[in-house]
Amino acid sequence: MRMWMVNPKIMCQPHLNGEHAECHMFIGSLKKKISMTNYFKNNLLEPLSLVKRHNALVNEFIRREYGGHQTYITWEDLTIDHLSNEQINWKIDRKASLRQLCSVCPECFRKAKELKKRFDLLDSFYTLYSCPHCNEKIDYLTDDGVLFEHYSNNIHNIECPHCKKSIKINIIPTARLSKQIQK
Repeated sequence: MRMWMVNPKIMCQPHLNGEHAECHMFIGSLKKKISMTNYFKNNLLEPLSLVKRHNALVNEFIRREYGGHQTYITWEDLTIDHLSNEQINWKIDRKASLRQLCSVCPECFRKAKELKKRFDLLDSFYTLYSCPHCNEKIDYLTDDGVLFEHYSNNIHNIECPHCKKSIKINIIPTARLSKQIQK
């Protein structure tokens, strides 16, 4: 079991599915209060990020139109009272994780190479887009309830809030995401 904690966009389907399943397994192991010492020692678990990371992986499932996700993880599912403060606050070395993932998976490496100029490869939670003009980060979710997404046929021009230049980007209404989540 492991959490890669890299941008879900770069992950091949087996790694995406695998990390998603392993988030559920980590929750189960933590509920049973099984020792997690080796997972911390080997840079594989970041307890305080489990819920948010799981949701980021599910968002990527929706973006890729995999569908079928029905089991959600909530903060109430997270049992960490048996962990030390160091373990509770453990942060995975994202750069080391990215290097390892790209060294073991040619598909993830190809996607990382392809997307590195457009996305932060270490954005574990699938929340930011980098403007290609000024390289500033833009939140995916905006005040008017749309999700910014880069690859699709539904391309729109938006203005970067930082440099004010036009960016071509796909805009998916939140309502579409809600329907897909409910399936």
